[in-house]
Formats: sequence, C-alpha cells, structure tokens
Amino acid sequence: MADERYVAFHLYSMHQAIEEKFIVDVLASQTTHQTYYRLANGLSSEDLVLPKGKAASALARFVSLHPTNLA
Repeated sequence: MADERYVAFHLYSMHQAIEEKFIVDVLASQTTHQTYYRLANGLSSEDLVLPKGKAASALARFVSLHPTNLA
C-alpha cells in the first residue's frame, strides 16, 4: 500500500534514560552565579550583593581555567 507509514510504538524518554544511567543529567551539577560567588568568597546569604555582569565574568573565568577543562 502506498499510504502505509511507520509509526513509533515505544517512547524512551530522557527521564527514563537518566534513571537507567544511560545518559548523564547535566542539570544535577549546575551551580548558579550566586552560589558560586558565595562559595568562592566565603560569604553567607546575608552578605550577598552581587552585580550580574561581575558574577558572569567570574564564573566564566573559573570555568575556562578549571583543571578539568584544561586537561
């Protein structure tokens, strides 16, 4: 038949693949700008007043110079 089409019959979701450790959940190790700045400078959450641009540049510098990325 000319109109015959193949249709997917099973769905392997990303959630299932992460649960089965077939792929890595990249969001599990995500760090926000605020958290990174607070950890890097030893600040408590009350001390945190941070311009967004400064945090973004500090995080980018940290990531680009991290030993894992250099390796």
